[in-house]
Amino acid sequence: MSAAPHPLLYVGPGIGLGSIVIVLLLFGLILFALGALLWIPLSRGVRDLKQGRAPVRRGFLRGAFRLLAWCMLAILLISLIAWGAVEGTKGHRPLGSLSKVFARMAAWPDEARTVLESDALRGIPDFYGPAPTGFQGVNELEHGIHGIGAFWDRASDAWKVRLLDLRTDSLLWEWSVARDQPGASWELDEVERLFENSPPLHPYLFADGSYAAKLDMTPNLFRMDREGRIKWVNHELVFHHAMHADADGFLWTCASDLPLGPGGPMVGRTLYSPSTGRLAFQEDHIVKVDPADGRIVFKRGVAGILIDNGQQGRVFGGGLVDPIHLNDVVPLMSDGPYWHRNDLLLSVRNRSMILLYRPSTDSLLRVIDGPFFAQHDVNVLSPTRISLFSNRQVFEDQYAATNLLWVPRERGLPIDSITWSQVFEYDLDSGRFHTVEDEALHRMRARTGTQGMHEILPDGSLYLELPGMRGYVVIREGRVVLNKVFGAPMRVGCTNAPGCACSRTAYRRSPVSPRPSEPCRM
Repeated sequence: MSAAPHPLLYVGPGIGLGSIVIVLLLFGLILFALGALLWIPLSRGVRDLKQGRAPVRRGFLRGAFRLLAWCMLAILLISLIAWGAVEGTKGHRPLGSLSKVFARMAAWPDEARTVLESDALRGIPDFYGPAPTGFQGVNELEHGIHGIGAFWDRASDAWKVRLLDLRTDSLLWEWSVARDQPGASWELDEVERLFENSPPLHPYLFADGSYAAKLDMTPNLFRMDREGRIKWVNHELVFHHAMHADADGFLWTCASDLPLGPGGPMVGRTLYSPSTGRLAFQEDHIVKVDPADGRIVFKRGVAGILIDNGQQGRVFGGGLVDPIHLNDVVPLMSDGPYWHRNDLLLSVRNRSMILLYRPSTDSLLRVIDGPFFAQHDVNVLSPTRISLFSNRQVFEDQYAATNLLWVPRERGLPIDSITWSQVFEYDLDSGRFHTVEDEALHRMRARTGTQGMHEILPDGSLYLELPGMRGYVVIREGRVVLNKVFGAPMRVGCTNAPGCACSRTAYRRSPVSPRPSEPCRM
């Protein structure tokens, strides 16, 4: 069994404490060297002046010229490093292997800042944190809603996958996913992630009480039985985001290629052009998995689907670090006017579009885009209607820092406000969109920049999972009937911290078996 990195040696995704120490030492050595170069001639000149030596002027001038020469040499060296770094990030190698080294060095300050600001450094698992300021819990549900999700339990150093009744705030069943789980050799070193920052995301519950999930953004897709025993683990790809079963019982999920070495990029496709040279980029795959043994029985890259179906512009017309960012694969359960049984709806976040894809013929049937962007979670409402969750998030790599400069009000520039996330319904007959409970979402500033799920319940209520606000919400006819923070049962005086005493004990265990036909995803 491969041991997970020790927290003291590893403090965040993609970089270790050793790397931070090396960065600080290198910066310290550079500053020390520059200081020595400047101080030595200057101190000699001052000493000559104090001692009244005859060749004061000549020695002082010699020292000044030497100082100027060293400064120019330092500037030249820094410029050479900067030029090599810029060319290295473009894939060019004017300085040979040094260009690659300089390009890596240029990223050190950002990596150090990312680590110092990371939740992992502060011991906070992903998607967890304090409740929003002024949070007031609400629970006026009239119908039972079941949810299944993962909660970090610091005391047992394990993830707890819990099946909950949100109306009664009771625990129906619980599975424990431990760091040293028997039957599972978790592989975390290759992607450089902490176990406590890799929740068993989006568990899919089977009729026998077992479930399938993945340790998020790691090569660990697994199935656990009702009693908490591991049935199988798949380490072939880096698995992430949602998981669904098709009409034949196979599981569909999202995956990326294994990194090129520990902490390396997860690239799966290569582009060549005169402007870039040879450029590798991330390719996200739709993956079909046999639930009996975890074997991958079908895999197809989404960029490949677009390119092979004449949609190259949708791949190469934007940023290529992560052009696809697949976050949902939804199998269609029956034939309809626009799709066949086991066709797929794919959510491509970084191009803000939904794809209707037919695996049996490798054909792209429809590309859906419009008022939504950076979306997650597509659901089927009827044979002609779908719904989706629009995060409406603008990411840092979409704009230059100069765009953040203060602009005088008298310029009168138009302002587009995107302070809340939205849910859309889309009619395939008319091609029109309309929002769902938008006024209520706007009023409560419901928003999450990443992740996020929704469900339109049988009574017309809207269920939302909002990791950015640490909670989940149900809205019915414009009124919030459930507002709850992750890990915080609705008990008077209960704190909202994940793993606190009340969040471990306030739930009452019920002998009710998991009922997979009813749960909403949490």
